[in-house]
Amino acid sequence: MLKCVDKVLATRSPKRDLFRHIKKFLPETDLQYQEILRAYAFAKKACRNRMREDGSTAFGHGVSVALIAVICVGVKNPAQIIADLLHDVVEDIKGKTHAEIEAEFGQGPSYYVRWSSKDPREEFPNKTARDKAYSERFLDAPTDVLENKLPDVLHNLRTLFACDIQKQKRIVEIARRIYLPLAQKHNVLSREIEAAIIRVEAGWARSSGCL
Repeated sequence: MLKCVDKVLATRSPKRDLFRHIKKFLPETDLQYQEILRAYAFAKKACRNRMREDGSTAFGHGVSVALIAVICVGVKNPAQIIADLLHDVVEDIKGKTHAEIEAEFGQGPSYYVRWSSKDPREEFPNKTARDKAYSERFLDAPTDVLENKLPDVLHNLRTLFACDIQKQKRIVEIARRIYLPLAQKHNVLSREIEAAIIRVEAGWARSSGCL
């Protein structure tokens, strides 16, 4: 599956590849296929001005997560695919709410987006407490929720090089402590997440002159 993820992330036509695979289990005429298309357009519009630290678009991240989930994990549930595309919208885009997601796409996608979204900042004394509460939420998550979250974790690890070292170390520590054991327990992208962690750590060693 490592080769699957490499191939998915190297594509120059993410939309074409995503919907080509979705067509294998949902015909274009199916209303659920049309809902995924609508979610794609909704996410693209909502995230149009937001960039990630590596210079890529926030919208592109959602598409990459959906690609990994569909092609490499085998997700076929339309609600999960819609949520992959929308998973950061409420948390990151001012004015977007869970109520809007539910009104637009229904309870299924809203359920997964709620799992993927951190609680409001004002509910926590600091960022560390917020991040801790968020990651530990997944300790009791069902497999279908992790089929959404772990592709997100993997893509974040694979694009971590643009972040400062302290942020990299914080994210890798959480991945090793929380997400890798969950990936192993639920048999979802465990080898891929472990390989991504090792790759980031190897970069630190090279930077410090240890290799």
